[in-house]
Formats: sequence, structure tokens, C-alpha cells
Amino acid sequence: MVLVMIVEDLVKTLQSMGVTSAYTEQDPDTRDKTADGKYSTVYGSPGTFMGKNHWRAILQTHTFGELFVGIAKDTAHTVTHWQG
Repeated sequence: MVLVMIVEDLVKTLQSMGVTSAYTEQDPDTRDKTADGKYSTVYGSPGTFMGKNHWRAILQTHTFGELFVGIAKDTAHTVTHWQG
């Protein structure tokens, strides 16, 4: 739940700066809009992108390939104890 809140905040911040952004579980239209190239940034877990057939199919489309910039993987949320 905390990770979803962080992603929601990231998306809102990017949108406020004019960056078309979404996360995979945002709403039912996110998948179709991503496939249509409506977003420049889409957040989602590796399990979502690779484990769900519809997201994996989107990653393989020509439209996505033309717009693709990179994938960022955040694993900081898996740290159970911060030293410091």
C-alpha cells in the first residue's frame, strides 16, 4: 500500500510538470492508453509487466518500441531495515 502511495505521488508530480504519466493499476483505461502511446512514463512492477500477458504484449508493440526510453527498477521498498 505504501508503495502505491509513493507511485501515485510520483505520477501526480510528473503530471503537474506536464509529463504524461500513469501507473499500471491507476484505472481500467491505463492499459489501452499505454498501448496507444498516450504516456511517456508508466510505473509498474516487474511482475506486472512481465507476468501479465496484456502488459507483456504492450511492451512488444511497435508503438511502445518507438516511444520507449528505458526502464527504471526500484527495489528500495524491499529494504527492511535502514542503517544510519
